[in-house]
Amino acid sequence: MTDEPLDAVDVSEFEEARAHKGSLCSIGTTPFTAEQRTKLDFVLDHRPDIPHTAIAKVLKGWSYTIAASTVGRHRKRQCTCPPADRA
Repeated sequence: MTDEPLDAVDVSEFEEARAHKGSLCSIGTTPFTAEQRTKLDFVLDHRPDIPHTAIAKVLKGWSYTIAASTVGRHRKRQCTCPPADRA
């Protein structure tokens, strides 16, 4: 183990690898209509009382099969979307 201060160690390659893991987020890449996107973004950002399973069910009704776990990851901002797309 090294005695270097934590901020003196360049770990950018690890951070970059973490930020770009896996396939692209289905929520961020699905071609929702403008109205669907507005509704979805509102629910994701302002209605924590609506569970991920309910959101996934509505998406299925819109003909998009997206798992509740994917909805949860996107909602918690733990997906692969760029930060600006998850705001």
